[in-house]
Amino acid sequence: MLIMTQIFAGILLILGIIEGLHIYWKMRKCMKEIDIEREKKTKRLNVTK
Repeated sequence: MLIMTQIFAGILLILGIIEGLHIYWKMRKCMKEIDIEREKKTKRLNVTK
């Protein structure tokens, strides 16, 4: 019974880490897109000056 709980806890831990990395990766991707948009806006402002 104890071994089963340890295996279950291990699986949950691994899934948690994978899920965390997935969320982190999505956030980073969104941040990159925001940075690209910001760069485009600043370039446009520089061109108009």
